[in-house]
Amino acid sequence: LGRWTELAEFVGHIEPIIDVTPFVHPYVDRAVGSAKLAEGDDDAAVAMLEAARGGFELLRYRFEAARTAELLAGVPGVPNAGELLTEARQTYEALGAAPSLARVDQRRRGTS
Repeated sequence: LGRWTELAEFVGHIEPIIDVTPFVHPYVDRAVGSAKLAEGDDDAAVAMLEAARGGFELLRYRFEAARTAELLAGVPGVPNAGELLTEARQTYEALGAAPSLARVDQRRRGTS
């Protein structure tokens, strides 16, 4: 909830053990990407969010990959934002994730 400095400190503390548990890495990448986005560093945000999305896909965490695609779609200037939202929507629909599906539908209609 906007506590990006604390997040950076936390990541610094856990960085030595991140690779020991591979399922943690994409969550950390997404958190760091979100922090970079909040700081206005869109390029770094995209790099971290894409890494997170790829990690979730490798782990076959479809819902988490969709959440990350949705977040990526919100980065200013991302050229494939529409495709990312469509991908997220399809995953949410397949998984029966109604609240997430409704959120994406609102975004696609241009209402938050």
